[in-house]
Amino acid sequence: MNTVQATATRRMGAISGLLRHRWARIGLQVLLVVGFSALTAAAKKLHPSVGIPGSSALYWLTALVVGRSVTRSTGAGTLIGIGVALWGVPFGLENSLPYNVGLYGISGLALDTVARLPRMDIGGPLGAIVGGLAAHMVKYGFIVGATMVSSLTRHFLVVGLVNSALLHAGFGIAAGILGWAIVRGVQLIPPWRKGQQSVTDKGSSSSCAA
Repeated sequence: MNTVQATATRRMGAISGLLRHRWARIGLQVLLVVGFSALTAAAKKLHPSVGIPGSSALYWLTALVVGRSVTRSTGAGTLIGIGVALWGVPFGLENSLPYNVGLYGISGLALDTVARLPRMDIGGPLGAIVGGLAAHMVKYGFIVGATMVSSLTRHFLVVGLVNSALLHAGFGIAAGILGWAIVRGVQLIPPWRKGQQSVTDKGSSSSCAA
């Protein structure tokens, strides 16, 4: 077991060393955006339907929160959201491509906006909760806004809107918590922690040498 952990730690250290190069970091960010876009779109497409408004957020929004937390780049949430719409074409997501670009792009933008607020870190519990809530509510607002300008307006009841909004808020918060828990769980894996510590130590040594 110790041999396996030592091997994993060495590999994490090698990866950490590689990521000190700017081109490698950019390449990794692109791969993460593409990968999490596909994962989020797949989660939206394949989630089990339970007939509760907003419940799919436990799948697709959790993946989006994890993706934004892992990439940690400005605008990454928006790019992942747009990527969801693009992946939605081959995956067969509902709605048109332009509609989904707005739908998921605005959700990612909400995460990016929360991430830029003081003391808000999407990788932390508070930031993940606020981010998940904001992302799901702006998505809901987008849907309601699009519906209000369509011929379906007469089918909407105020009570139904309020109940649906509360459900979306609850599932958005739950998705944020799940996203944070997944990222935190991965960070607690021994090889990952040692790899991160290795990066920190190298950074400190470089600073001292300078």
